This record gives sequence, C-alpha cells and structure tokens, in this order.
Amino acid sequence: MENRMRADVLILGGGAAGMAAAIQLAEIRNRVGLPGRILLADRMEKPGKKLLATGNGRCNLGNRNVSAAGYATRSPRRLEEILAGAPFERQRAFFENHGLLCDLQPDGRMYPYSYFAGTVAEALRRSLRAAGVEELAGFEAVRLEKADGGFCVTARDGRALQAGQVLLAAGGKAAPALGSDGSGLELAASLGHTLHPVWPALTAFTSSSPLCRDLKGVRAAARAGLYSGGRLLAEDTGEVQFTEYGLSGIPFFQLSLSYGMLPPARRQGISARVDLFPARSAENLAAWLARQGSRGCSAGEALEGMLHWKLARAVGKTAGIPEKAHLDEAAARRLAAALKGLEFPISGTLGWEQCQVTGGGVSLEEVDPVTMESRLCPGLYLAGEILDAAGLCGGYNLHWAFGTGLLAGRGMAGECAIGQGRPAPEKKRREGPAPKRKKPAVGGGRKKQ
Repeated sequence: MENRMRADVLILGGGAAGMAAAIQLAEIRNRVGLPGRILLADRMEKPGKKLLATGNGRCNLGNRNVSAAGYATRSPRRLEEILAGAPFERQRAFFENHGLLCDLQPDGRMYPYSYFAGTVAEALRRSLRAAGVEELAGFEAVRLEKADGGFCVTARDGRALQAGQVLLAAGGKAAPALGSDGSGLELAASLGHTLHPVWPALTAFTSSSPLCRDLKGVRAAARAGLYSGGRLLAEDTGEVQFTEYGLSGIPFFQLSLSYGMLPPARRQGISARVDLFPARSAENLAAWLARQGSRGCSAGEALEGMLHWKLARAVGKTAGIPEKAHLDEAAARRLAAALKGLEFPISGTLGWEQCQVTGGGVSLEEVDPVTMESRLCPGLYLAGEILDAAGLCGGYNLHWAFGTGLLAGRGMAGECAIGQGRPAPEKKRREGPAPKRKKPAVGGGRKKQ
C-alpha cells in the first residue's frame, strides 16, 4: 500500500467530461477551503486531445436547443432528468468564466469565438492548472477495485493509485487513435455496472449498390430516410455525400443513431432512400420533365438540367430510361419516382476508427441524475461518453460531456463537504414540473425529423 500514489479524488479521462469535472470540483473545494489532492489521469500525453478533432477542428461546444429527443438511449426519462440539471446557459457561463468567449449561431449551435478547437483545450488546461489539479499523463488504467474505504486503480505499466473518490470519464470506443479504446467501459462493468451493447454512432453507412461507385464524390441537398420492409424508421434532411463504399453526410450520420438502436436481427433488410427534391412532389417533377420532353429534350438532357451529371445517369439507370429516350409522360413519371426515392440496400456502418461517438454504454438507470454518482458503488462517479447517450450532430455530444462532467464535479464536491462537516449542495436542480417527454422514433431519444 505504501508504494501507491494517493489522491483524494482521481479522475480517469482527460476529455471534455473529465476536465470540466476536475475544474468544477477543484474550484468548489478551493472556495470552501477544503484541502486535498485532485489527480486527472489520462492515457494520452496531455488532456484535451480528442477535443481538437471535434466539429472538424472548430469544436461545436453545445446547442441551445438540446433536448432528450436528440439522443439515442435506452433510458429517455433518466436522460431528461440529467439534462434538466445541465442547462445550456450554465455551460455557456462556465466557458466564459474560464476565459473562453463563445459565439452562438442563429440555429442554436455554440462555438468558441475563435472557431478553433485548440482555443478550448488550452483554456481548460489553464483552468486546471490555476485550480491546482495535478495531471498524470500516459496512465492506462486496466483495473479498478474497491479498497480501504476508497478505490485502487492499477495501470498497464504496474503503477497503482489509491483514491477516496473516482470519476470514470474515459470515453467509449469511438476514435481509438485519440485515446478511447473502451477500457473505461470494462472498468465500469468490473464494479457491477450494466453495459448496453455499444455501436459506432455518427458515422457513414455502407452499401453494396453499384450506384455508390458511379456516384463517388458527388454531394447533393436531399432528404435521406431509413426503411425496413417499406416502413419509414427515421429521416433527416441536409447535404448527402455519395462515396465508393456507401452513403455519408450529416443526414446519414444522424440516421446512424436510429440504426444503432435497432436489435442486430432487425438491421437485416434495411434500405436507404434518397429524395433528391424534398421540396417538390413527384407529380410536380413529372410535369416538369414532361414539359421538357415536349420541347424536344431527351431523358438525359432533361435530367442534366436538374442534377449533377453522375446523379442524372444514376436516376436514369434506376428508372430504366435510356439517356437518349424520348421523354413522354410515362417516362417522366418513372424518372420522377426515381428522383424522389433513389434506393440503396444498407449492409452496415463504418467502424470505430471512422465514427464520432459511441452509442450504448453504462445504463443511465445506474447513476444518480443530480450527482452522477453510481447507484451501485458509492464513491464512484460516471460522466460523458461512457454513459448510454449518443446525441445528434450539432453540439449535442459535447453538451452531454461537459454537462455531466460539471454535475459530477459538483456531486463529488458535495460528498467531500459532508466528510468535512459541511452541508452538501442542494440536490434539487430544477424548478417547476419536469418537461414532457416526447415519444422517440426508434427505441430512445431519436425522433423523426
């Protein structure tokens, strides 16, 4: 025991959740005069590594319009409770109080005013140092055990740490090159926590359709929908990207949440349909095409006046109409149907290396929604991507990470205060009735757009 490093609080994971929790906890302890060692341990060379890749390097910090409907989870009611204690304005104030000027866009997305993720990481690191949080780099935790009224954590290189409280904020399995390899999930399971199956979220789909190769590199504004047996599961609108392997772009990233919530057996026979003219009806398109035919345009010529030439050829091929064919009313109707529903069989999604976030994880039912403390293992806290909540693009996932981190920081500070004979912070975070829960589209917080 004497050879172990000791800390009052050990935070495993130097991402958004871990850094926010460490800063919040340290500042509360400093404010009330509680001594103690707070240690932030991460397997990477310094905290904040994964933040640098968020939002294409611009770091979409949050979204004013965040709600439980924007997340895939098996515990939507519990997720609502947690979000109620992590309001947008509180997070915005946290950033600005720590020297980070934010820019709120009209659509609700919030970015650092610099639009540079490095600004965020450095501001948080400065705050960690100012609050007296110690950093431990290159610490790859492989074992977490209850010991001597607290916890013992052992690293792969044999180093051991003893702490009274531990926060697991080690992320999920997404983007393993940035430090997330799923080890935190294994540590949570080793202490009895339920792990819902994990899956790559916010990622592209793969398809066996030969059209994918034909359309490689093409982008188009469209509505994308996922279908099972002809039934619409979910849809989203935005810029679709066609790739050699399948379908990408924000709409398909969003749809990956609904896909991931399906049981594996139900993922068979899933197809995607791309509506290339979501603002127009099939009848309107057919009439327009027929008018072009009456002007002497061939099918190919009419389509090339509407679409990128690669898409025009793909639509004609799907409808079975040769490029030089006369465009009569029957051909116009067939082409219009293809324009409104270019279909692709779905074989799966890209893997952990290409996804942005982890779906699934530790059950939300097993954490206190106010303090983020484990209901199974007192003194253990959980925050961020390790939990069963995967959000939409647009700041939802960083909102979750920072929000749960701040809750955990206050929660740990409350327990420390009790241990020093001081009152704990008020647990009630919300005034008025709980928000009404919207019915999810597919097994969780995701709704049809």
